[in-house]
Amino acid sequence: MIVIVGESKISESIVKMLSKMNERVVFMAESAEEAMRVSTDTGAVGVKGNPASPADIDELDLRKAKIFVAATDKEETNVLAALYAKDCGVKSVLAIVHNHATAKMLTKLGVVCVDADEQAARMTELSIARPAVAKLIAIGEYGMDLVEISCRGTRLAGKTFGEIGGAEFRPVALYRDGKFSINPAEFISDDAVLIILCSVEATKNALRSLS
Repeated sequence: MIVIVGESKISESIVKMLSKMNERVVFMAESAEEAMRVSTDTGAVGVKGNPASPADIDELDLRKAKIFVAATDKEETNVLAALYAKDCGVKSVLAIVHNHATAKMLTKLGVVCVDADEQAARMTELSIARPAVAKLIAIGEYGMDLVEISCRGTRLAGKTFGEIGGAEFRPVALYRDGKFSINPAEFISDDAVLIILCSVEATKNALRSLS
């Protein structure tokens, strides 16, 4: 069972992505209407409850949860919910946070932190489906970085994926319309996102060369 708590745009995106996996997905929202709407749209089990309330979280029966994701709009709630889930014995706990110091502390406690930006849903899915690859995202871990670059307004538009490359980075995939592609013949459109792999030290140079 995968549990996602929090009523936010990010949490809904995460539910939609993870509901495609062959796992039971439970979604908690403070609003009964929101829980029902997301449940109807995604097939997840919608539950009304407060992610900041231990009693409400206990109702989810975390003993059956393999993965717990704290994805509210409030970072302090995500921290508390994630730590509570960890204390309840959930092996894989993720939290949406944007404060680097907070993320560093949670990481030491065994919580996987995902930055609260527009890529959070995709990064959360990656952390769950491909944890070994997701480790590359962590700042400084293994000295590598996965970087997502919006192609809008860059020199990338009009080229093919196979034409992209450089001494300091390697293209990983193109992302567009909810799908990834590694087809070298695929043209890069303005609405695509290019994912590259590079060393942490070379990130700025790689971004500069592609802008």
